[in-house]
This record gives sequence, C-alpha cells and structure tokens, in this order.
Amino acid sequence: EIVQLHLNYIFLVLNSLFIPMLGLTSIGALVEWGEQEMFAERPVQVVVKVAKKLMQSSGLFALRYILNCACVSNTNALLQLCQLIFRCCARGNARTAREYVEAELNFTFAWGYWYAWTISIFTIGVVMSTFVPSVLPCAALFFSVQHCVDKYNLFHRVYDHGPASENYFITRALHYMRCVVCLWWSLVGGGFLL
Repeated sequence: EIVQLHLNYIFLVLNSLFIPMLGLTSIGALVEWGEQEMFAERPVQVVVKVAKKLMQSSGLFALRYILNCACVSNTNALLQLCQLIFRCCARGNARTAREYVEAELNFTFAWGYWYAWTISIFTIGVVMSTFVPSVLPCAALFFSVQHCVDKYNLFHRVYDHGPASENYFITRALHYMRCVVCLWWSLVGGGFLL
C-alpha cells in the first residue's frame, strides 16, 4: 500500500498539475517536450520557460478539477455502484457456500490510493492558490466533503478497514504535505527574489 501511495501520488500530480499547466495532453507529449527543451537550451532557460507557462496557464482547469472531485467523485464514493453491481453478479454466479460468503464481503479501503488522491488535491490547491486564490475555498470544500464521505463509509462499514498500518500512511501523508509546502514556499520565495 505504501508503494501504491508513492506511485499514485506521482502519477496524479503529473497528470492533474504539470501536464495541464504546460498545455500538454499526455505523458508522451511531456516526455517529447522535455527531450526537445533539455537538449535545445540550458536548464536555467527551461526553468524560465516553465515559469512563464505557469504564469500564463488558466487556473480554470484546477478549479473545475477540484470541484468535480468534491462533487462527482464523492457522490460516486457514497453510491458504491461498483460494489453493488459486483455483489449482484457474484450472488448470481455463486454455487458454493464459500462463494456466497465471498459475495457478501465488502471491498477493502485502498488507503494508499485515497491518501495519494487527497494529497494530490492538496498539492494542486497549494500550487495554484498563489495564482488563482479562489482555488483555496474550493479545496476547503473538497476536504470537508471528503472527510464526511470517508467518515460515513468507514464508520458504517461500507469498506473493510484493511491492513492495520494506517499510522504509516498518516506519517507518510504528513511528510508529503510538509514537502509540498516547503518546496512551494522555496520556489515562490526564489521567484520573488528574482
């Protein structure tokens, strides 16, 4: 689960923050753009180009993304359509007593994925709030709705709790959050010095 946390966080931040801010459409386009820029110019010029693209990018994507996560994704998490459909199909196909019991089991809560997803929203909120201040209330809305949805799903046993290593996830999540804030403060402070 910890590896899933790391990989999902990197993938989500790459796809929901860097690629849209650079005006690209996919990871392949990012790799191609990186190869062209790295061999064409010095690293300092590449950083200046990325900063200019960041300043020119519209924060509308970040606002829409965070609001969709707050509304649509959390609604899906409450409805649990995948679990309901799986249970119906599993009950219909069950032939033995063990299969009937397995058909009634809840899905395990994917701690690594959900922590990675919420930390990626935190990262988008911190980074984009400097340029688009209205991202902060949207991120606050997301976190308050996400808290209520996760609390409901876990207390009402919609999900099984899974491994008892939650403390590892909390310390890793706090570490990521501190790194995001520290790195962003350093970059913004360095930008103001220039």
